Amino acid sequence: MAERARPQLSSLPLQILFYFDYYYTLVFVVYNLLLFVYKGSSFYYPPYTIWLEVTVTLMLVVIQSTRIFLGSKSNKTEMMRPMIWSLLLTPAAATAFSYFLALQLYVLRLDIIMNALGLVFLGLELPLQLVAAFNFSAAVYM
Repeated sequence: MAERARPQLSSLPLQILFYFDYYYTLVFVVYNLLLFVYKGSSFYYPPYTIWLEVTVTLMLVVIQSTRIFLGSKSNKTEMMRPMIWSLLLTPAAATAFSYFLALQLYVLRLDIIMNALGLVFLGLELPLQLVAAFNFSAAVYM
């Protein structure tokens, strides 16, 4: 008897977004760290404030790289658990981008553009991740 072919559940648009979001995150971090050098030399920062913002940037890098890795792995292997972890890290990344968008001490126009772009990536990936997670969970019960 011939086996019935299993349909492909992974999402190509989601994988493309993860690919470009990974490189965007690298550019964002380098840009942000260079911008902190500029802001630190041009503007007055209260003690330890700039280090707090650099720490939030580094935490964002860890969160984003972990979220993208887990989401990409889940999408490629069609496993549910890494996708759930990736979805759980999404609000933390959105909070960090929102902090840099409006709440950091000095917000420049380029900050607004870069952080809004990060939120756009998250906003595009979130529904595709939810659809992929639903497809992965539905395939288990078929």
